[in-house]
Amino acid sequence: MKDETRSENVLFRVTKAEKELITKWAKKAAMTPSEYIRATVLMGMVMEGEPEAIKIVMKAVGTAAVATMKSKLRFIEGELAEPL
Repeated sequence: MKDETRSENVLFRVTKAEKELITKWAKKAAMTPSEYIRATVLMGMVMEGEPEAIKIVMKAVGTAAVATMKSKLRFIEGELAEPL
């Protein structure tokens, strides 16, 4: 599977305290702050049931988590009473 080149920027300002907190949590997750923010935002969208975010994350994560995400999506769409 070929990765898409990340060529776009999203810039936003944070306070010093926010930056320190983001950096701390990124380090805990063995990620760069950019990777951590991207993953956190995308997973928030996945939890809300955003189909495009689910597709992006499924490509990145691979088959290990696909079943869990499919179950969550089916739950969000009302096909399941609760996620498997």
